[in-house]
Amino acid sequence: MIRLRDGEYYLVLKKRLDGTCIFNKWVGDKLVCSVHPVKPNVCRYYPFIYWLDGGVIKFEVYDKALGYCPPGINKGGYANFRVEISSIEDAIKTKAEFKEIINKWNDLFKKGLVKGTLEEFMQYIEQFVDEPSRKNP
Repeated sequence: MIRLRDGEYYLVLKKRLDGTCIFNKWVGDKLVCSVHPVKPNVCRYYPFIYWLDGGVIKFEVYDKALGYCPPGINKGGYANFRVEISSIEDAIKTKAEFKEIINKWNDLFKKGLVKGTLEEFMQYIEQFVDEPSRKNP
């Protein structure tokens, strides 16, 4: 949860008013994913939901997904779960790092060291987004 001066927020993948993915677009008479080559992990795992249970990664199929994701379900090859599990481990590490960054922001806000505007938060986040590119030019 991110604290700003006007309330508390969660970052989520944006959807359209009708509930469809913001990255889907119409090309002719087909709905296609506009970010398929660089899709976020949440899309990469879809229609699977994963969670950790005592250190074990468990998967479940989100049954409402059938027929929902335009380019995906039943239209490609089978997933290699070794690759997926390896990327989930990276995702878990990334989530932990993000949580640490957000906790630091929330602490700055609580101590009154930042004003807590959205613009200020975005500037704060940008320093971490750009950090890997500075480390690996």
